Amino acid sequence: PLLRVHLAAPGPPSARSLAVRAARADWLNPDFLDTADEAAVRDRLVPFYEAVVDPPLHATTLARRVRVVRHGLNHLLRGGDPLPARLDRCARGDGPYAVPGLGPAFWAAVAQATDPDRLPGWTPATDRGLLRLGLLKRSGRDGPGGVFGRMSEAYTQIQAADPALTATVIDDFLAR
Repeated sequence: PLLRVHLAAPGPPSARSLAVRAARADWLNPDFLDTADEAAVRDRLVPFYEAVVDPPLHATTLARRVRVVRHGLNHLLRGGDPLPARLDRCARGDGPYAVPGLGPAFWAAVAQATDPDRLPGWTPATDRGLLRLGLLKRSGRDGPGGVFGRMSEAYTQIQAADPALTATVIDDFLAR
C-alpha cells in the first residue's frame, strides 16, 4: 500500500538519482576512463560525489586521490568477480582501492550507476527504509559487498510488486 501511494504522487527525481543516471554516459565508461587526464576525471567525480553523498565531507580527499579512485572505478567496471566482491574491495577500509572518507555511499552510487534500473542506492535513508520494511537484516560480520548484495535482493522483491519500477524510483520511495 505504501508503494502504491508513493507511485500515485511521485515527487521529482532527487539530485542523487539524476547524477547516478547520467554517470554512465558522461564519465563512468571505459572510453572516458581510458583517455581522460586526471583533471578531467576529477572534474567529473567531485560533482558526482557531492550529489550522491550527504553530507559530502570528503570532496577534497577525492580530488587529491583521484588516481586511486580511478583504479577502483576500472575495477568496478571491468573486474571479473561478482559486483558485491568488487564493491567490497573499494568500500572496505582495508580494501586495495579504499580511500579514507569515500565509503559505501559513494562506491555504491558508482556501482548503481552501472545499472540504475536494477541496482540499489545505498544511502542512510534507503538503508533505514529497508530496515523499517523488514527487507534488510544485518549481521555484525557484513562487509559493504554483503550488505549491497542483500540490498539488491530486497530491491528485487520490491520490483516483483511492479516490474516497471526502477531502482532509482525505489530509492526515492525508501527515502520518503
